Amino acid sequence: MIRSKLSPLALALFCLSCASDDPGDLEARLAALETDVAANSAAVAAASDERAGLRGEVDTLTTAVDEATASVGGFDADIAANTAAVTANAEAITALDTRVGAAEGDVATLDAEVGTFTAAIDANTTAIDANATALSAATADIATNGTAIAANAADIATNAANIATNATSIGTNAAAITTNSGGITTNAGDIATNATAISGNSASIGTNATDIATNASGISTNATAIGTNATDVATNASGISTNATAISTNATDVATNASGISANATAISTNASGVATNASGISTNASDVATNASGVATNASDIADNVSDIVAIEGDLDNLEIWTTINHVSFISEQPHDVGFLPDRVLTFTKQSPSSQLFLTYHDNLRTNGNNTSCRWEIYINGERCLTPGAITSDIYVTSDNSHKVHEVAGFCETTASGTIPAGTTTITVMVGPTSSVNWPNQDCYTGWFGMTGHMTAQELP
Repeated sequence: MIRSKLSPLALALFCLSCASDDPGDLEARLAALETDVAANSAAVAAASDERAGLRGEVDTLTTAVDEATASVGGFDADIAANTAAVTANAEAITALDTRVGAAEGDVATLDAEVGTFTAAIDANTTAIDANATALSAATADIATNGTAIAANAADIATNAANIATNATSIGTNAAAITTNSGGITTNAGDIATNATAISGNSASIGTNATDIATNASGISTNATAIGTNATDVATNASGISTNATAISTNATDVATNASGISANATAISTNASGVATNASGISTNASDVATNASGVATNASDIADNVSDIVAIEGDLDNLEIWTTINHVSFISEQPHDVGFLPDRVLTFTKQSPSSQLFLTYHDNLRTNGNNTSCRWEIYINGERCLTPGAITSDIYVTSDNSHKVHEVAGFCETTASGTIPAGTTTITVMVGPTSSVNWPNQDCYTGWFGMTGHMTAQELP
């Protein structure tokens, strides 16, 4: 019998409800799936071996037919019945071949799906590695930009200190200029006063000759003061020139600082652009990671679907064991009963599925004797006749005959008066009695003859 044991694989793959994004986990599950596909292939091979065994049985039956033909040349009807049984078995083998071929096709499909999933996992792994590399490069860029921003901040702080120093110098120079301007104004006043005094003195020379000596002394004094004032003016002019140089130097420093500030602003803008670019790259990488995660989730869903397919195949293989099991009993006794169950025509077996139907056969030597008489042989299941699709019967009517001939009663059954035929112990029996017609009430029935071997079989079908 063929029974595939896929339950461990099904349990392992059903864990995909807690699916991991780790490609290693998926590869391990795919390896388990490939192992189970190999097990299914072995099961198919076993089915092929059993098919070969059934073909051997057909050969045996064929040999039996040949021997029966050689030993009983006159029993053409028996030979025809045996040939029909051989044909039925051959048809059963053909049906089994079809199922085995379908199972082999399922295995090939699973192999192809395993290859597809493996390629998808490889592609996802490559994409994840590329994203990790891009993330690493982006992180390095961010660190570099952080260092540059810190350096620019230090430069800005230095320039600010320089600007503050220059502002202080400019303030000091402005105060000095203000002081010098006051001195110049004072000197100018003194010069004007002296000029007025000289003018007054000059007027007094003509009138007061006596005062000339005195005025000359005053003139000398004034000349000395004028010299002193000239020295002060020269000193002030030098201070003004020095202040002008300092102001020019400060202006240069201010211009230099302004240039540095502009350069720093440009660098900050460039760094900001780089940070924005890196942020965009990180966002893109995050999107790629999300896409890859979605791909992994899709693969996990596909694998879960394959698990369902595998479980279905497992059920098919379990049913294959049921469908290829033929329960059989043989007998050689003669039964003269006209009515009732035949005591030696009983087949008991274990029905595997509560939803399967039965294919039943009854092969025996049957006879009806008399004039305008008939007998009916009917197959019963668990003491009840078949309701769906109908009763399984064989009627023999004769006008004047006493021939013992081989007959075959066969049919399908899904339900009896009790409903569907349950799983478990099942008993098949044969009832003999009158036909349903009231025109032939007096029957003389006989079952079996002259040591002939009869057979009953029962087979479960989906």
